[in-house]
Amino acid sequence: MVLERLIDAFPGCYGKFLCLHFAPYLNCLVVTDTQQEAFDAVIAFLDSADFDIPDDLKGYLDEITLNLGSGFMEAASSSINEAVNETEKYIADHHEEIERYLTYKRSEEYETTPDGRLEKELRRFNSMSGYNDIFIPAMCQLSESYRKYHEGLSAANEMLSKKYTEPE
Repeated sequence: MVLERLIDAFPGCYGKFLCLHFAPYLNCLVVTDTQQEAFDAVIAFLDSADFDIPDDLKGYLDEITLNLGSGFMEAASSSINEAVNETEKYIADHHEEIERYLTYKRSEEYETTPDGRLEKELRRFNSMSGYNDIFIPAMCQLSESYRKYHEGLSAANEMLSKKYTEPE
């Protein structure tokens, strides 16, 4: 399976990040030439990626991924799928939580937390490494389920952005 091949090739900090985010979409086999090309592009990207974060954040990432069992991943995946597949309903059902979360994420307090610092490092990496231009398109070619998820996530993100950044 693709996930196992990636974990074997990248067992460290970045491998853990891959597990957290992409595992539900990589339980497939590489069966077409297009998938093989995409897999090769993913491997080439990861080989050249320099995902270097401060040691304390590496420890933090180790800590938060240590006890992530399938139950947690299934619950997180279910919540994300609800937000992606039924965005309007999700916003209506979780409006107050979303407002509190966004207020917190925009605060100086959040920026100094390990979560805030890790997010900043990931965003920096994504913008400088070609993550969005090389890796994500290859992932969409490699996994049909990831492509569908990514399309839904993009649409949900656009809807959330409009709802929470434009005056009502």
